[in-house]
Amino acid sequence: MLKEESVWIGKELLKLAEEGSASPILNFGSSTGHFRKTEQPIIHTNIFEPLEKSAIKVYHLDIKLEEGVDFVGNVFEDKALFNEIRSKNIKCILCSNLLEHVPDPKPFYSILEQLIDGKGYILVTVPFLYPYHADPIDTKYRPTVNDVVQSFSNARLVKGETITINETHFQFIKKHPSLFFIILFRVFTPFYRFKTWKKIISDIPNLFKKFRVTCVLVEISK
Repeated sequence: MLKEESVWIGKELLKLAEEGSASPILNFGSSTGHFRKTEQPIIHTNIFEPLEKSAIKVYHLDIKLEEGVDFVGNVFEDKALFNEIRSKNIKCILCSNLLEHVPDPKPFYSILEQLIDGKGYILVTVPFLYPYHADPIDTKYRPTVNDVVQSFSNARLVKGETITINETHFQFIKKHPSLFFIILFRVFTPFYRFKTWKKIISDIPNLFKKFRVTCVLVEISK
């Protein structure tokens, strides 16, 4: 997650929570507590710490059985897990930097709506201008605000914008020298995993452009 993105998320979630419209919150695809607090501390500092101070209940869902994960498993395959989460009367879901890493985002949009109890909110962030980053895959799904809203079956746009991050791909690479050599190696090896090579090559024209992220908050009514 990028700093400006975390600030946007934190501001919108806290606003909803203070209005009494977003508790409890489900962090869908949360990763671990160590990731949120140590590897990327901006996530905890800008999003979850302010919510904790406001006594807003947050549940974290991920496939990893580790510290800081409240619900573990795949809600598509585990009906008991789905029902357990539904029983918590979730009013708001955060789904950040996940949809570009799944083969087909459509089922995810659907399951997010299904997990909301009655009326609620869903906040989605997805890269708009960002390099290929496999985790373990990157489909290069880079939607607009309108793309995200229309992917839900019944959603009203509350707020949506494509925010600009104060960093370019080149600046990011400069801070990670090992990444530079990996990219350089891949540029000259098109014969290895050609489809992946094409995705990497397609990012070269954007090397000196600032990252951009699509941030969308929608209201779901049933």
